[in-house]
This record gives sequence, structure tokens and C-alpha cells, in this order.
Amino acid sequence: PAILAFILLFRVGELMLVKMTSPFLMNPVAEGGMALSTEEFGLIYGTLGIVALVTGGIVGGVVIARRGLRRCLWPMAIAMHAPNLLYLWAALTHPAKALLGGIVAVEQAAYGFGFSAYTVFLLELSRGQKFATTHYAISTGLMGLSGMVAGYFSGDIAKAVGFPWFFGIVCIAALPGLVTLFFVPLSNEPESRDRAGL
Repeated sequence: PAILAFILLFRVGELMLVKMTSPFLMNPVAEGGMALSTEEFGLIYGTLGIVALVTGGIVGGVVIARRGLRRCLWPMAIAMHAPNLLYLWAALTHPAKALLGGIVAVEQAAYGFGFSAYTVFLLELSRGQKFATTHYAISTGLMGLSGMVAGYFSGDIAKAVGFPWFFGIVCIAALPGLVTLFFVPLSNEPESRDRAGL
């Protein structure tokens, strides 16, 4: 049950955020958005954000390889969700576009960094099973299901309460996934890393 809860809940907050990032960045200021043009959005989110995402994922993979998932899961989980607070701040203050670009870059890098821990956990969970590929496919399918549900309600929530409250809800939605970390076993992780002192 703890593992199932982790798979379903860990990315809910981030998936809600992802679904509403484009409307937030491009909607008019009168609607609570940041009023980015198509070109500005492409530069900030489509270029800077992608570079940050890939960089964060690479760094996350290197850190896990050196330190092991057991030591990294909590810090990387927190790193993944903490930048959601930056979107809440942006919705409240409407910062300059250059600063907004920094927020997007930090959030995307942190997402890539934290998601690498989530992916490695699913791989470790599946490894050694009789039908390892099937186990991994089911796990990623459940992850996709949680994302579909989170995305389905995100637009209605944002429309009903506005972006500041929505991003506050996103931050709260991340907490149940973090709580599951107290109960998730990490016994599948190879112990050789710890013995090697990596």
C-alpha cells in the first residue's frame, strides 16, 4: 500500500503545476497571468526550461549513482516540490519577465532532478521481479493515471479560485506524496554502494 500510494501521490502537485504553467505564463494580467507573448513563452519555457530540465535530470542521475537512492530520495523529493512556492510568489507579485525566466529554470531543473529519483525508484522496484518489464509498465501507467486525474481538475480549480490560490493548493497537494516517503521501503537498492562508501 505504501508503494502504491507513493506512485500515485508523489507527482500530483507537480503534475497539477505542469498542466497550468502555460495558461499562467500566457494569460493576460487581468486574468492573473503573466502575459508572455508566444515568442517569450517559447524562449523561457520551451528553450530555457527544456535545457534546465535536461540538466537537472543528468545531475540527478549522477548524484544517485554516487550516493545511492536511499540517501538521495528525501532531499531530491523536497527539491522537486519546493520550487512550487516560487510560482505562488510569482502569481502574487507578477515579477519582471527576466526573473520569471529564472523561476521557470529553477522549477524545471528541480523537476528533472527530483524526477530522476522517482524513475530510479520504479526501476529498483521492478528489478529482480519475474516480469520486471511488466512491473515497470504498470508502475508508469499508474503514474500516468495520477497525472491524468490531476490534470483533469487543474483547470477548473485554477478558474474557480485564481492562480495564487491554485498554486497554494499545488503546494499542499505535494505534501501527501512526501508523507509516503516515511513508509516506502528501499530494500531493493543495492547495498554495494553503501559498503563502497559512495
